[in-house]
Amino acid sequence: MENNGRISKPRNYAIDYMKFISAVFVIMWHSISHIRGEYGCAFASWFTAIVSPIYLCVHIFIIISGYLNHKQALGKYYKNRFKKIIIPFWVFSALKIIYTVIISNDFAHADSYLEMVLDAFVFGNLYWFSYCIFLILCIAPFLWMAFEKNRALSIVACFLLIGINVVRELIGWHPDWLGVFQFTTVIQYLPYFIFGIILQLYKKEIDAIRKKIPKAVILTVSIVVYIAAYYMKEFLHLPFRYLMTSAQAVAVFFFLSVLCGYCKPNKLIVKLSSYSYQFMLIDSFTRVIILIVIDKLFTVNVYWMLPQVLLSVLACYIICELASRFRITRFLVGL
Repeated sequence: MENNGRISKPRNYAIDYMKFISAVFVIMWHSISHIRGEYGCAFASWFTAIVSPIYLCVHIFIIISGYLNHKQALGKYYKNRFKKIIIPFWVFSALKIIYTVIISNDFAHADSYLEMVLDAFVFGNLYWFSYCIFLILCIAPFLWMAFEKNRALSIVACFLLIGINVVRELIGWHPDWLGVFQFTTVIQYLPYFIFGIILQLYKKEIDAIRKKIPKAVILTVSIVVYIAAYYMKEFLHLPFRYLMTSAQAVAVFFFLSVLCGYCKPNKLIVKLSSYSYQFMLIDSFTRVIILIVIDKLFTVNVYWMLPQVLLSVLACYIICELASRFRITRFLVGL
């Protein structure tokens, strides 16, 4: 995900660490799902519980995007969003279709070529996050105008959208047309983006409060809230699980913000965080290839998850570094 907004001076390196950690979480999430689904490996329940925060990786990305997003010239803003998000999304979606047609059906979500194209470019199912974040960022300028006049509206909008999501689940309102361009996920994740904006709008007040609270207390409360919400999900109806997920996302965000605040500035982390969106796109290919090689040489099992994740991170980094050297490849991958 591109660092698309204002960065405080001195630079907020905690955000860079959080972006990179979230990117690694995405790779871990996909690895676990792939190993479980493709190779039939069962992960222990205790392990699944411990790594459950990785499933909130997209929520953290969205919150960070809202936090960094700020008012700017609209023409340049929309042009950059399109170049940095949609162009690489189209490129990697096309590569997935080509891979499916010529090599393997690892990425197949449809039977016919026409359905593959519609699934990839109209519904955005090959990389659902791309259309989701792009549309949210397209909405952002309207949020600037509204919240600039009255920042309290951001809080109202956030809670209103959370309520809309709960009601949608209560009445089971999931029309097919909302699947086009990932409108469904936009509705689902927009509250997190606005929460990020709230953190920026009320930054002075929040920083003043955090200075009075020991960091150990923030970490402890975050862990307690996360665990409580994790177990409450088991006893709540589906609509109210959205509320618990929201609580968990906020808890993980503050937990990571405190931990990453201890980290020293690191140029490599800054660079890796700038490649976070590309990691999400490239990992689809590196993961499949690495696991195929592992399975040929050995046998894929749950213990290969971590090595595969580390190899994928390394491969994604090398590919981004190579792509950054040439103008055409920078354009194609959104660097």
